[in-house]
Amino acid sequence: MIEKFMRAPYREGARGPIAFDCWGLCIAVRHQVFGLPLLPSLGAVGKNKLRANTEAYHDLRQGMEECAPEPGAIAAVFRGALCLHVGVVVESEGRLKVLDTN
Repeated sequence: MIEKFMRAPYREGARGPIAFDCWGLCIAVRHQVFGLPLLPSLGAVGKNKLRANTEAYHDLRQGMEECAPEPGAIAAVFRGALCLHVGVVVESEGRLKVLDTN
């Protein structure tokens, strides 16, 4: 099932099912592959919206707990205090990897 996400093209603001941005990919994989609750679509986030990304991260973080890498976890990339990018942890070939849109 993960292969369809790996082949999906990037499109800014896309939430699937054909194209995704980084947040769209995270919420779709977590929900469809791991059966986790569907997270909000966060329409204001995007590649060039670092403040909106960071605010959304802090809002969502309140309902989640920080953990070691595990399948279904969100991997957030920061530069200083700004959230630049997200991906989702998956298991592939017996190893943990981060699936993202880049």
